[in-house]
Amino acid sequence: MDKKNSNNATKIKYMKISVIIPCYNSEQNIIRVLLSIFSQTLAVHEVIVIDDGSTDQSYQLILNFKEQHNITNLKLVKQTNAGPASARNHGITLAEGDWIAFLDSDDIWDTSKIEIQQKYLLQNPHIILLGESLKKNKTAQIIQTISFNQLLLKNYFITSSVLVRKDILPNPPFDFNKKYSEDYKLWLEICHQHSCAILNIPLVKYSQNSNNLNNSPQNLSSKLWKMEKGELENLRYCYQKRYINFFDWIILSVFSLVKYLRRLILKYIK
Repeated sequence: MDKKNSNNATKIKYMKISVIIPCYNSEQNIIRVLLSIFSQTLAVHEVIVIDDGSTDQSYQLILNFKEQHNITNLKLVKQTNAGPASARNHGITLAEGDWIAFLDSDDIWDTSKIEIQQKYLLQNPHIILLGESLKKNKTAQIIQTISFNQLLLKNYFITSSVLVRKDILPNPPFDFNKKYSEDYKLWLEICHQHSCAILNIPLVKYSQNSNNLNNSPQNLSSKLWKMEKGELENLRYCYQKRYINFFDWIILSVFSLVKYLRRLILKYIK
């Protein structure tokens, strides 16, 4: 595993990448997640797992994996449960890399994910943040720039696909006071000042549990509304920072509410 990584890494100009994984009660998936990183065709500099107060065997499984494979660039840190935003922030403070990649503890990377992203970043050095398009379009360009105005209408960036330059991240990067849409807020902050893009290439296999909603109408509407509130708070933040004017804030908020109502209706009739 390590030999394959190191041999391939010498063939392409090296980007120093740190991978941040927030982990909470992920014993069923975490080893598959780690294998998807250490099986990459292009090695990363380090992997940082922040165990966010797990009560299952996640921490011990990761420790056993590290020792069994003698992996020196896997850092495992335990913290009191504080949520994924806090865990990601913690990981970023420990990161030695110039670039940060995020991966949730139930998603799986394609084996060439890092090599593909590095290729397009080296070809497009003005791009600061690069993710994957969730909806693939065979007729679309492989790489598509996402403007701030586009991002205001829709969150194009899925956290487990994002690779971002560390030195442009705000402090703290993720708003740990938010439980919903804190990643979207960070992408908006970055995209307002820097060039961002998505690739029309599959890079991540996403867990069906990532956006899993309980089928009961009460839990369904509750979580959807919390997600919507998070998005509306992000739009208000953009207005308060003067990224958008008052008129745009109102129009965008109404548009967001219309999208929310549509999602709610579609979930109920499925």
